Amino acid sequence: MFTRRHSVFLASLVILGGVTQADTITVCLDGSCDHVDPVVAVEKATTGDVIEIAAGTYLLERPIPFFARDVVLRGAVDADGRPATVLDAQGLGQVLESMGSDRAARIENVRITGGRDGYGGVVNLSFDHWVFVNCVMRDNRAVKRGGAMFLSREASVTLVGCTISGNIAEDPSVPSGIGGAVYVGTESALTLIDSEISGNTAVLFGGGVAMFDSGALVLEENAAVCGNFGGQVEGGSVTILDGCVEDFCDCIPPNPADLNGDGIVNGADLGFLLSDWGSCAGCPADLNDDGRVSGADLGMLLAAWG
Repeated sequence: MFTRRHSVFLASLVILGGVTQADTITVCLDGSCDHVDPVVAVEKATTGDVIEIAAGTYLLERPIPFFARDVVLRGAVDADGRPATVLDAQGLGQVLESMGSDRAARIENVRITGGRDGYGGVVNLSFDHWVFVNCVMRDNRAVKRGGAMFLSREASVTLVGCTISGNIAEDPSVPSGIGGAVYVGTESALTLIDSEISGNTAVLFGGGVAMFDSGALVLEENAAVCGNFGGQVEGGSVTILDGCVEDFCDCIPPNPADLNGDGIVNGADLGFLLSDWGSCAGCPADLNDDGRVSGADLGMLLAAWG
């Protein structure tokens, strides 16, 4: 769901604290990079560093530690712009780990799965301020709260072009579990930009997002919390600037640049657009409705690529 129109927004985000000489640390499975294990790469990083992880599935034996570091972790993408780097915790614990040190991190182009913990299957954040870009969090589990993420004590997370789906908050022995995707605690905030939280499950309530007291949820630019099991959003404050909170995921109109309706804008849609090039009033490929399929429509399609 990430598009080029977010580039200005991302450029304006102050993710890294202070002015430092950043290094790029590379990770790949074939041993030709600096490291083969993302955990070791982040342990070696210092404030401002960028960790670039090549495509592939990385089976984690322990969480990736973001302790007192402001860093960027960047995965690879496939030809359609979707994450090609998979971080799999194998059900052994959380995928990402923080110590609540009021730091920032940015995670890009990764699929995060297999996380397990009592509070936040992927990550438990306190005070920290993280941004996820073009990420997928799927099949993670929390026994108590926050199948994917648990936010507390003034933590904030912004999701840009991300999908959180298929996560569970459940304790079969009680039963209990709230916040199937995310739990947002006191003075904490979750912002969705062109992102979707759907198909998650909470045994008690808040199948999508559960919030406590002054927790806040903000939806911007076609963001949605929809189609979750155990309710969509419970508690806290919800601000919908552009998007929806609904039981069914038909509340967001399809992307007009997705000309073949397969849920992604790619070469197939480009082919449809080029086949209608020229005068073509009323054609679906006439994205700006000016009666012609031209460079303007091509620009709109490329801006929605992915």
